[in-house]
Amino acid sequence: MVLRIMISIIGKAVKTKYRHIINIMFGLVGVVLLGGCAADSADASQQSVSRNQRDIYLSPYSQTYPDVTPVLSHRALPDNYVVYDELSPMMEIENTKIHCFITHSRNVDFQGDFIYNGSSSWFSKVPLDKDDYYVYGFMPSVEKASVTTLDPNDANSIYEQGAIITFNNMDAVTTSDLCVIVGVKGAEGNETAIANMDMKLGNFKYNADNEGDHIYLLMNHLYAALQFRMTIDSEYRQLRKIKLTKLELQSPNWEKVTVKATLTPNENGTLPLAINQTPTTGVGAWKTLYSGSEKELDPTTPQEFLAFVAPGVGNKTFKMRSTYNVYDRYDNLIGERTAENVLTLKFEENKEALAAGEKYTFNLTVNPTYLYVLSDPDLDNPTVVVN
Repeated sequence: MVLRIMISIIGKAVKTKYRHIINIMFGLVGVVLLGGCAADSADASQQSVSRNQRDIYLSPYSQTYPDVTPVLSHRALPDNYVVYDELSPMMEIENTKIHCFITHSRNVDFQGDFIYNGSSSWFSKVPLDKDDYYVYGFMPSVEKASVTTLDPNDANSIYEQGAIITFNNMDAVTTSDLCVIVGVKGAEGNETAIANMDMKLGNFKYNADNEGDHIYLLMNHLYAALQFRMTIDSEYRQLRKIKLTKLELQSPNWEKVTVKATLTPNENGTLPLAINQTPTTGVGAWKTLYSGSEKELDPTTPQEFLAFVAPGVGNKTFKMRSTYNVYDRYDNLIGERTAENVLTLKFEENKEALAAGEKYTFNLTVNPTYLYVLSDPDLDNPTVVVN
């Protein structure tokens, strides 16, 4: 209404000799608009200072992978958790980030990466009020993930009731151990052993006022693990040395997979995680499990390698490609070789698919078909026997 009155006055003033009124009116408009901008700026500033930027540290722990291969032990899932970076020595933990959604009601108040800070701790500055928050997240950080409430179309669905984290278009084979948060607890520091923290699965609530600036995390796996244990036949070892330089793995049936991790808080300490996935059929990319200096195969001490694969009924056959150098008994290089092997998992009668959080072991022995004919090509291109 103020602007309409001013414009009317300006229109009439143009027809009169008092054109200086126009300048006065524009000056008044400028004052009104500047006053409005100043008020908006003050509101925004007030909103910004209402939340303190706090240094928050995360300490993630995860369950080890129990080996469920039929010929090996049948251990139950361990009760205790180990520091995440102890799970696989292959992972470059310094470059691994934790992605967190710190939520309240229907809002995601903070979304971002926590950076490795040393001593198994990850750090970020987070704007927090003195209130209860629900913490969801995963590691390592990936760009193709999003979070929603359990029913984003329902106005009554809030993050206190749970969340769904969706990972889109993920590789079916990877060298990263993708884990989601399944329990949190705040503390003043991270000096307390995880076994003494009295943590519970299913608790995602963190009180920013009373629980300190460190948050312990319990993590659970979204993928299964494949372990490869490579040795060489003792008799063949007397004739030839095999030194591995590269090991790759491929899923010939699943190229990508979309994973939905449904997280439902509870108070009884049970696992709050349900996993649903949709695969994209096709030939996956080769993933490098190892590449570097020569690793000589030994008859008694295996060289061990680990890969992580999307669990499911259709993902049980893999291709392994090995690049290695062959030497004679006098350490003379015969040449570089490449071999491909098809590896198919055989399940127990009551199982028909890979399961998340379980490890399956392949024992691989370099063992040529014929040893008594030294000129046989098989001597320089040995057969890999899969047990």
